[in-house]
Amino acid sequence: AFNYVDSGLDVTHDNDKQGDHGSHVAGIATANKYVPTGKPFDIIIGDGDSIADDIREQFASRIIISSCQETNDQTKAVKYLAEKGTHDIAIVGATGRRDDHSLGNISLLIEYFSQGVMARIYTDHGVFIPTQGNTTLITHPGQQISIFNFGCTQLSAQGLQYPIRPFNNWWQGTLNE
Repeated sequence: AFNYVDSGLDVTHDNDKQGDHGSHVAGIATANKYVPTGKPFDIIIGDGDSIADDIREQFASRIIISSCQETNDQTKAVKYLAEKGTHDIAIVGATGRRDDHSLGNISLLIEYFSQGVMARIYTDHGVFIPTQGNTTLITHPGQQISIFNFGCTQLSAQGLQYPIRPFNNWWQGTLNE
C-alpha cells in the first residue's frame, strides 16, 4: 500500500491502532515541513525547486525530481506510483491549508480514476471516493453521505433519507444520509 501525504495534515501515528499503512510518499513541501520533526518518507517527489538543502542532501536516494510545471506534487506522486504498478492509493492531507488546493486535489480524483488509479482522499471528516458504473457503498443508518456528480446521466440509490438524481450542481447531492 502507498499513501501520498500532503502538507495539509499533521502526520502522526502515535495513537494509531490499525497497524502498518504501507509506504509513505510525500511532496516537496511536506518533506520540508515534516522531515525536520523526525518523520521520514519512503519517497519524496516534486519539481525540486523548493526542497530544503539539508533534505536534498540527507534523502538524495529517495528524491524523485519531475520538472513538469503542469501538474502538482500530488499528481506527480500518483503518476509515479501508477508507473510502478500501484493503483490503490490513499491520499491524506490534500484538503488542508488552502481551499483552492482542496478543490483542485479533490477534482483530480476523477482524472486518476479515468487512468485506472483508485485514489481516495481521506480528511479529518470523511473520505472522497470516485466511482462510476454500478457501485455499492456500504453505510449505516445516520451516516452522512454526499454525492458529487461529474457527468453521469443515471443515478439511483436505496436507503438514503433524500432522493437522488443526476445532479447538475455539486450542492444538490450534499447533506444526505
